[in-house]
Amino acid sequence: MKVPGNDEGWVRNAAPEPLRDGQVALWRVWMDDLPAGRLEELAALLNGEERSRAERFRFDRDRNRYIVSRASLRLLLGEYTQTRATDLEFVYGDQGKPALATPIDEVEFNLSHSADLCLFAFANFRRVGIDIESKERDVSFVELAMRFFSKSEYEAIRQLSPSNRREAFYAVWTRKEAYIKALGEGVTHGLDNFSVTVDPESETVLVNSKRDPEASSLWQLRSFQPAEDFAGAVAAEGDDVVIRRFEFRP
Repeated sequence: MKVPGNDEGWVRNAAPEPLRDGQVALWRVWMDDLPAGRLEELAALLNGEERSRAERFRFDRDRNRYIVSRASLRLLLGEYTQTRATDLEFVYGDQGKPALATPIDEVEFNLSHSADLCLFAFANFRRVGIDIESKERDVSFVELAMRFFSKSEYEAIRQLSPSNRREAFYAVWTRKEAYIKALGEGVTHGLDNFSVTVDPESETVLVNSKRDPEASSLWQLRSFQPAEDFAGAVAAEGDDVVIRRFEFRP
């Protein structure tokens, strides 16, 4: 298991409590950190379709991580909705965003995973999206920014020193991914159709949107550090969002 870095603000050994208005609960799960025998117990929580998908993974590591992430989602949602984890049924939007087949207490959720870390976001009565990325990959940040980002974002990243481009790129990427995932539109929305601030330390990060001129006043977009060498962002509707962070051990 990767040893988490920067654990400030993450509450361990917590049990899900009822979601309050304006609250977004983030839960992180280290997918490779399981006691012996627990994987089989988690696999038993999945439905037939999920188990079939798990079996299609070529590598054991990927199959096991999928089982842990799906079972964790069921366990957490079960707590929030007071429903047995095995009784939950899901539907998926055109771009793959999951939702409960039968809405319960208006719980909205989203998930993201990278390497051995999985993150979940839960909220009531508001759409929510989350994205995390491992920053260990060394890519051509300027070239990717030119290809996918808005002109202002690309120009801002291009002008940074090489040592600062990595942090800025992953800040922008996770912010943009969290927003389009919250919308349920995925990349069909167009990453270059809206802009976020590039500074990794900035608090107000949704600048403008060609598709929705009012988006900056309707959405909150927050960056956070899931763990050392990871970048993360969460998007939620409303202007009164309070983020709380927890760690779940399935």
